[in-house]
Amino acid sequence: MCGFTACTENEDSVPPILLSYEDPQLTFDNDTRTLAVTVSYGMLGPFVISGGVGDYTIQSSAPSIVQTEYVDGRLTLRLQKTAGTALVTIRDEEGREYVLTVQVGYQTETYNVASYIVMVQGDNMTVGDKKQLEEKIAGATTGPMAIKSYRFVYDDAISGNGHLYMMGDETPFTFTSVTTTELEEIAWVPWLDDYQLPLKVFTEVSFTNGEHSDEFYLSNPFQPVSTKTIGQPSYLRCFIYDLTDDYREDYPAMEHVYLLQLVGRSHYGITGYN
Repeated sequence: MCGFTACTENEDSVPPILLSYEDPQLTFDNDTRTLAVTVSYGMLGPFVISGGVGDYTIQSSAPSIVQTEYVDGRLTLRLQKTAGTALVTIRDEEGREYVLTVQVGYQTETYNVASYIVMVQGDNMTVGDKKQLEEKIAGATTGPMAIKSYRFVYDDAISGNGHLYMMGDETPFTFTSVTTTELEEIAWVPWLDDYQLPLKVFTEVSFTNGEHSDEFYLSNPFQPVSTKTIGQPSYLRCFIYDLTDDYREDYPAMEHVYLLQLVGRSHYGITGYN
């Protein structure tokens, strides 16, 4: 039997269980003990476990969300493509515990429409027809012109698919996307007469809700080439709708017509874990 002082000194001599990265230049946050990631991550780690006494036992509270693998002092967390929260408990031989909270969710980002232009192409169109078409599209109260915000929730951010919410509508569209460079005719376009938008690589986004289907092109992120500061967010993109087929019958001399929406990203984060 030991006195109080002796037991306290013995307990204090055991270093606490801690996690660290293999790369010594990276620091693991052992204060919050929380990781928030998206389902697109295949695995986390490996992490080095130190402290405590003897061998460790490791358990995940939700193997359907996070599974653990412990080999040669290295802990790897394998995500199961399911959103939710898992508690990973590391326990030494004397019962000391370290609990890591792993929050797995879906990547989400929201874009707000800042401005727009209608681009009409057709060398044989009259000035009057071009202006009429521009005004007709700009004055529409339905379709793309009525959309002022977009929220993407990625089931898989790597492959680029998930759910798309427009104008705060709680009924989402499902969407898929693929990279393309086919819009060479709008690689550079004037905007607000102050600068031009550099558009080079596009993502073709197809979306549907079972009743309505459509598509648009999403430009790569950019910062405007400008001689003026116009107060726009630094993370800008351009959403491009090809409306050519919608108006070709009424304007046969028209070659292409596009609606371009300049959007700024207002939110980026992770959602969907409990």
